[in-house]
Amino acid sequence: MLISAVKIEKFKRLATIELSLSNVTMLIGGNNSGKSSLLQSIHLLITTLQSARSATNKAQPASTLGIDQFLYKPTNQPIRLNYKTDMTSKTGPEFTFTYREAMTDDPKDFNLKMRRGKNANIAVTFDHKNNFYDRASDRTRPLSIFVPGLAGVALSEERRTDAIVAAGIAQGDANLYLRNVLLRLTLDQHKLEKFHSIIREVFGNLSIFCDFNEHIHTHIEVLVEIDGKKVPLELVGAGALQAIQLVAYATMYDPGVLLLDEPDAHLHPSNQRLLAATLLKIAEQGPVKILLATHSRHIFDALSRSHMTDVVWLKNGVKQDKKRLRPSAPPNSTSQSAQRRQESVAQRPSDRLCQLPRDDSHRRAMSPSQGIDRPASVGRISRRRNPPFSPATVVAGYASAFAQ
Repeated sequence: MLISAVKIEKFKRLATIELSLSNVTMLIGGNNSGKSSLLQSIHLLITTLQSARSATNKAQPASTLGIDQFLYKPTNQPIRLNYKTDMTSKTGPEFTFTYREAMTDDPKDFNLKMRRGKNANIAVTFDHKNNFYDRASDRTRPLSIFVPGLAGVALSEERRTDAIVAAGIAQGDANLYLRNVLLRLTLDQHKLEKFHSIIREVFGNLSIFCDFNEHIHTHIEVLVEIDGKKVPLELVGAGALQAIQLVAYATMYDPGVLLLDEPDAHLHPSNQRLLAATLLKIAEQGPVKILLATHSRHIFDALSRSHMTDVVWLKNGVKQDKKRLRPSAPPNSTSQSAQRRQESVAQRPSDRLCQLPRDDSHRRAMSPSQGIDRPASVGRISRRRNPPFSPATVVAGYASAFAQ
């Protein structure tokens, strides 16, 4: 199932947004701009189909879902997911996916509508005879996997049934079942070889091993070998751990979309670049579409240079027009007018007074970091002209990539 485009209407921050999916689609923008809303809407549509299928034993899926019947919900009050106002019997979120069952097939559309039902339940309307429903509602092969930023893994993890793992993935709790996924991965030699071939493109000597006997063990032990040394999974560095998780889910379940909400969180800039390289390797290996929301300038710089990546800038829930993309523009770059203002400030008399004569020794101060003396006033000017990095400069930098 190849998903090529999505259209979201009246969902949280999003009034209407249409998005064509590249191999990697990077969502950028300030806080509260709609990035997470877009990721949640895609995962909600697919898991709602799973919920409708599992909510009844009949051949046809359920047309009304109670709050507790949703496998995934961004809030415990789904009725408030409508844009600006609560859902009613006549208005609510609508989702449209454009897809192909094979590369040579013509594109088709699948539509789902949510409305307020009786007793504060949610009524869902869709065509259950559509082939998209058959694929998306299959919990054993998740069509979408929603992965939040990885802060670490639990110290131990019990063996879970396939149904529990599938439900956890649908609920967006991918972090909690990583050992269970790796265990299943090691039992499939073909998928394990694919996992190693992808991850070794970034981490050259990485291998995973899993020792579990259901007659003896109660918890799953996963060992990771890096450069000839084996360590437990929980002791692996954050960069490699994030890569292991993403590659494992992509190879084990072969999803249609991989949704990542700030996967760079808790990662050092060097590990963020490794993460970007891992995502590109995943995109090269299969039909999966990767959507990620990020505030990281390092992720932006690394991914935006690839021909497989499309950058989508959101502001107040609206997709901004992209007139020209400049991948090499640093996120804290300034406009020409701003540079002219800085140059004019640098020529003020007060700045010229700070230029020291060669014999002005009484103005010098010792540098504690280098152990050499330097003009104290020059240090003050340097700090003024190069302000510390801030979130505001990130947003300004992203805007500069879409210059007029």
